[in-house]
Amino acid sequence: MLIFSLVLAVLVLALPVRSTELLARNLAYRSPYSDHPQLAHDLRAISRRHSKHARRQNQDASPFTDEHYPTFYGGDLSNGDPFDTSVLLWTRAFPLATSAGVLPDQSVPVCVSFKISTSPNLDDPIIDSGEAFTSYDVDFTVKVEATGLTADTKYFFQFADCTNPQTVSPIGATRTFSGPDTPADEVNGGKPLTIAVFSCSQFQAGYFNAYGFAAHNTSADLFVHLGDYIYESLGSG
Repeated sequence: MLIFSLVLAVLVLALPVRSTELLARNLAYRSPYSDHPQLAHDLRAISRRHSKHARRQNQDASPFTDEHYPTFYGGDLSNGDPFDTSVLLWTRAFPLATSAGVLPDQSVPVCVSFKISTSPNLDDPIIDSGEAFTSYDVDFTVKVEATGLTADTKYFFQFADCTNPQTVSPIGATRTFSGPDTPADEVNGGKPLTIAVFSCSQFQAGYFNAYGFAAHNTSADLFVHLGDYIYESLGSG
């Protein structure tokens, strides 16, 4: 069983190839800087580790086949910027204790699915969906790109446990940007946009109640963060 936390905002031996593909679809394993690819996680090593410990899974895998894990098609996000036809979706899917406070084997990857729709209840049509692995290497976080979206449109999305579709996250809301050539007076259908703006922060100084307020704010259309999260101001930094 998984527990989800929701955040808004995208090759080796034959045996572990499928696992590596599903790991690669979780963009949290990538380097956060396009010009420093060495900061990315070694997916080959993680995949080999998962294959090595495959027998230690405490979830019966017999009902599942490779076809259970369909691909989804993400674009090149390089630095993670949003686009007018795609959005990045984030969550954290942490394995819960099964009994007597005993956590599942942390070496086993977790499979998380997502779906996105224009319907608040995620009814048809589902615009995009897919699955990806995550693991303790990235603190069980998941970062995927939902593609094929319409510009300047509000969407609703949800994550789920691949092995137990009844275990789901809360339904999140997001929106795509307008197209780059859209006249300003036509953005958002010509209606005003409410924007919540955050500037520089200093984590160790406290006073982060503004984020709590924003997390429960449903009236803003866009949340824009302009500054840093933490300053390394002690000693030499």
